[in-house]
Amino acid sequence: MQLKPARVRIDAFVIQALEGPEAGFTIDISSGGYVRSVAHELGRDLGCGAHLSRLRRTRAGAFALPDAHTLEALEALAGNSVALQVLCVHPRALLPEMPAVTGDGQALGRLRNGAQANLPEFSTAPLVKVFAGPRELVGIARRVAGTLFQPVLVMG
Repeated sequence: MQLKPARVRIDAFVIQALEGPEAGFTIDISSGGYVRSVAHELGRDLGCGAHLSRLRRTRAGAFALPDAHTLEALEALAGNSVALQVLCVHPRALLPEMPAVTGDGQALGRLRNGAQANLPEFSTAPLVKVFAGPRELVGIARRVAGTLFQPVLVMG
């Protein structure tokens, strides 16, 4: 399968270990970059071929490995919604590039039904996170004009 070329930025590439035909490395690559493709292209350019035998993501956007929790830690809090809310990322911190806006009942009803609605959002951001309260994410909406938004994604 031929992959479509994409422009990515590699901010850091450090070889951590060399053992026989295997190399361990860390890479800091921009959004849209595929580490498997980087390994393949390096092997092609070096004339020896290359692939990944394992991959460990240590950061994705604003979220880093130290912020992660094990399944066991989450299971231990099963049934304790207050403790889970404290442990997990606040919903408004998700997708930090999008402003968060809280809609009123009428606007939220329209957006939940797929209709356009006016929201109290006055930035120029093309997409916003829409909330029904402090934590309840209703969905994502695209700015049509001014404060008029069209739902793009509505949560169940």
